[in-house]
Amino acid sequence: MKIAFIGIGKVGFAIANNLQKLNYQIIVATDNFNSNSVITALSRNPNLK
Repeated sequence: MKIAFIGIGKVGFAIANNLQKLNYQIIVATDNFNSNSVITALSRNPNLK
């Protein structure tokens, strides 16, 4: 199943990270891929797209 997050902060990352570990396909939608929250999330879990 695919799940999309619009933006990703601390809480969103925790949820997305756990769902991804349960084999859900996680997509992060943002208007700024260079934001600190997106960079941090992707560095902690590069499987998020």
